[in-house]
Amino acid sequence: MTKAVEEKNSIDKYSLKAITIQQLGFLTQKFNKMNINNDFQLLLMTQFGFIKCDLELEIPEDDDFFTPIPNQEDRYQLNLSYLLKQRKEVVKMFEEKGPIEFVDNGTTLSLKNVSIFKDDMLNPIARLEQMLVFADQISGLTIVPRNN
Repeated sequence: MTKAVEEKNSIDKYSLKAITIQQLGFLTQKFNKMNINNDFQLLLMTQFGFIKCDLELEIPEDDDFFTPIPNQEDRYQLNLSYLLKQRKEVVKMFEEKGPIEFVDNGTTLSLKNVSIFKDDMLNPIARLEQMLVFADQISGLTIVPRNN
């Protein structure tokens, strides 16, 4: 392998789309903390429809891949953010064996408090505690009031 190819393989690649979405998530959190009356969520536009959600900005450091369901005693759910931590560890394991190349960017966003809308913004077709979405599926974004 030539030096140029080796250097190319060692370059970290980032998704500008994912960085933009994450920064809007950070700004939304900051905006919500500025005033008690502020309560906004992200609105992501996809080819399928709209996803109204909060962005999970921290990946858990512990090994709790099950988390309690809020307001439901003795009920647990799979913590999908934990999957991102596991994926990072698997990639690191592959990288230790030698150079690897990914066939896609694979940037994944962890969403929480998700409402999915198809034809109108009045009636969600699904409500989910958590959802993972690949950043390349998002074609637009903004922030909207949580209860609108």
